[in-house]
Amino acid sequence: MLTVVVPSLNRQDYVLRQVRYWSSSSAHLIIVDGSSSPLSDRIRSAIEAHPRITYRHVVSSLPDRLGLAGGLIKTPYAVMLGDDEFHLQTGLSASVAALEENPDLVGCTGQVLRFTPAVCAITPISHDHTGLLGDTIESIATEKAGIIKSGVPLVVAPQPPAAMSVLRERASAVGAPLIDVRAEWIWKRKMHDSTGQRFALMPAARPQDEHFYQLPLLGAHQVENAALAVALVQQLREQGWSVPHRSIAHGLQTVKWPARCEFFPGKPSLMLDCAHNRASARRLVETLQGYFPGLPWVLVFGAMRDKDVPGMFAELLPSCSAAIMTSIGAPRAMLPSEQADGALTAVHVFSAVWDLLMVAARQL
Repeated sequence: MLTVVVPSLNRQDYVLRQVRYWSSSSAHLIIVDGSSSPLSDRIRSAIEAHPRITYRHVVSSLPDRLGLAGGLIKTPYAVMLGDDEFHLQTGLSASVAALEENPDLVGCTGQVLRFTPAVCAITPISHDHTGLLGDTIESIATEKAGIIKSGVPLVVAPQPPAAMSVLRERASAVGAPLIDVRAEWIWKRKMHDSTGQRFALMPAARPQDEHFYQLPLLGAHQVENAALAVALVQQLREQGWSVPHRSIAHGLQTVKWPARCEFFPGKPSLMLDCAHNRASARRLVETLQGYFPGLPWVLVFGAMRDKDVPGMFAELLPSCSAAIMTSIGAPRAMLPSEQADGALTAVHVFSAVWDLLMVAARQL
């Protein structure tokens, strides 16, 4: 039996969807809810009526919830997931202590797997979630390196030198072949506009194996991400998986990634991006300057309290004609006035989304 562990669910509608899904599944679902308020009676009743759902409500730190979730695992196969990108991308190292009796479990990329994967991949590492992963590139890379397994190919996106050094050392220690995408693949952007971009990709050792791909995502960094994905699929192909190039091309051409340099044409045009650290903010600025050079733009900004707001402002504000601070109203969210205090340029402070969009429109 497969056990799926969800370390935190803070949206009640999400919990209900999971319960409805699990009603038709033979797997066991473990939920450790860290929200500030308990579930409604309706959802709690639905959970209690299900024989294969274990629910705990614990208002505590994320590491504590992860440790509790790990301790509840009773079956030989377990997958640990989260309800948002944070849990999917960051490590579950805090649960390793609770699972140290099972050393084959992987604990550092949002999934705990008791079985050996065919291939692993690590995307670009930057400063993020430092409260859990550490405040240096080396410590974050060490946490990410938890997915590296003996004999399993590791495909690595372009990395800061400090991160790559950590990954190489770990891969060498466990005997995992490391594929450095920057060194072993070549990609060239052929065209780009507000609808997407076209690029060529080829193995550095076999430039004659050049293929062209269309990508509906904006930004040069998305071509790097696509190269990582293709390099990963190539490892599967070398292991005997049947993945024709037309399937790869179709997957890239039809990919959807909301709120990642997502462009909405109009008067004014809008770009929605969920950049939440300095590195991703820098990518956003590079994309805006590369696709819309010379155009003034207004920043509408909101962030959580645990984010590097000064670092993001250092990247974003110098290119803005104006900046408008807002908030989503969540407990972790900074207030507009708090963000404005840290801004290095004149800003308009609004808390009503409609009002701030109207001001943004008048600035263009």
